[in-house]
Amino acid sequence: MVKWKKMFLLLLLVCFLSTGQTFAQTEPTPVNIQINAEPQLFSDPMLRDERGHFLAPMAEFFQKTGIQYDLSDDGEVIAFRDNIFIKFRPHHTTYALNGKELTWDVPARYHGSTLYVSLSPFIRYTDLRATFDEETQTLHVTSGLFFEQRRSRGLLKRLDIPGSQISVSIPYFWERTEPTSFRLNPKVGHLTFDVAFEQVDPAASLREQMEKARENTSIPPDYSMIENREQLIDNNTFYTRRYRGAPDPTQILLEETPAHFPYLSFSYFRIGDQLYTFTFRSDLSDIDSQVEVEQQILESVYSKIFSVDTLSEHYVEYALFRSLNMFLESPLYSNMTLNNQLRLKGAIDPDIESLEVTLLRQERSFQYTIPVREGFFNELVPVPFGLGFHRLILSAPTAKTSDETSEKLHFGEAGTLLLKCSLINLSETEALYVSPSKEVLSRDPRVLAAVAGLDKNNLDYQNAHILFKKLIDVYSIGEAESMREALQEKSGTPYALSLIYTAQLRAAGIASRIVRDEDSNRHFVEFYSNGEWIPTNPAGYISGSSKDERLFFNSNLYDPKKTKALDI
Repeated sequence: MVKWKKMFLLLLLVCFLSTGQTFAQTEPTPVNIQINAEPQLFSDPMLRDERGHFLAPMAEFFQKTGIQYDLSDDGEVIAFRDNIFIKFRPHHTTYALNGKELTWDVPARYHGSTLYVSLSPFIRYTDLRATFDEETQTLHVTSGLFFEQRRSRGLLKRLDIPGSQISVSIPYFWERTEPTSFRLNPKVGHLTFDVAFEQVDPAASLREQMEKARENTSIPPDYSMIENREQLIDNNTFYTRRYRGAPDPTQILLEETPAHFPYLSFSYFRIGDQLYTFTFRSDLSDIDSQVEVEQQILESVYSKIFSVDTLSEHYVEYALFRSLNMFLESPLYSNMTLNNQLRLKGAIDPDIESLEVTLLRQERSFQYTIPVREGFFNELVPVPFGLGFHRLILSAPTAKTSDETSEKLHFGEAGTLLLKCSLINLSETEALYVSPSKEVLSRDPRVLAAVAGLDKNNLDYQNAHILFKKLIDVYSIGEAESMREALQEKSGTPYALSLIYTAQLRAAGIASRIVRDEDSNRHFVEFYSNGEWIPTNPAGYISGSSKDERLFFNSNLYDPKKTKALDI
């Protein structure tokens, strides 16, 4: 018995010594840090362990580098940068990167009351870059080429407002100074933007709540009101008051540059049970530009109340996303709610000519092509299949990746895939038959020109007949198989001509679809009028010798039970 006690005590001693040795080996040391060549002084120091891993005080580092993050009630951290989502819990050995579980080199952990996080995943998977100067013990963190390759200062970045129910977009060259405060780079000029919010009764009068909030604001005595405005943006009412002060007379006398006018504005609105106050202050020469940016920010307000786990599911094919220098300015995440349309706006490598969107619901699929012009895209994509979940796949069909890129980390399949996510359409109406698609190019300028002269007072049936006559006068049967080629050559296969007529109808606001006769494998065009689908056969009229007018409207063209509508 004594022998076993001695062995047990010896084992405890060995464990204690080995643990103490481990602690001694991994005790990190403070290092200096520069961000974009500017020295930074944090309240809590940057640390480096003996294996070369860098640990940063999370809140300060994220604030200095613009990494968005949220803390859940149960302590989970959700960080977001450049469409890369990283979820983790302090003292856990794993983290989730865009839904894929990976292992920390050094788990996030508390030093005293400060949460420290390893920089490894942020340096590896986002645009951040880091080098270490052994001589000066300084970590140099930069944004690589990501920001420098931006082709416009007008790009906005979307940021969450911690503790609130909204996110907003601000210009990329603005900085976050506090969780709810932002500013223009001081080297450019003086401008600040602050967000305040408070709990209110959602059933009470918004105007009364706004007036009460105004009582807590202070307007300098030499400021005069230049605008008092009420506007409706996405079903939310915004009340805005703008003030301007007198310029500094010393500046007017001594400087040839335009005078800088002190400017102040307050905007009030309510979402859910929170009343928000946006405060803008500036001292710039161009107030009009300030007001324009302010309006952009108001229009970018996005409510997260009805979102489902907004930051938890997002799937990015990282290697291609990164190699193409892709950036999404508009919000996009799994379980995002919308109403028949999705705005996709952002930037990508200028060599990319287009992006491909595929939307799926059960066995139905819909494809849409987003044009890319000089590296930018901004498109309203139809979400076609009515109420419920849609799966979205975004790809770059013309992308070419190098061998070096293809060897990097991929999530899922390689190739042209950029990202996947799910969407929740809240509309009960199917948008498919009034929307442009990859094949039905109803926004093509040549299609829009064909419908420009239609009388808006006509019935849909009348305008459909006018377009039918125009089509058969202009086009002939040919070999062009795609709609784009048929538009160029003024001739095409029967299917291509059916696409043109369908596109013209949709451009005129008339719901239309192509159906295929399963017996003859021929295609017909139907448009919706007065509660029923009207069958037409423009290609048959053009190719037939009889030129029978009944090919515009003839219920005996085909057996509806033996036709299938195409999801295009």
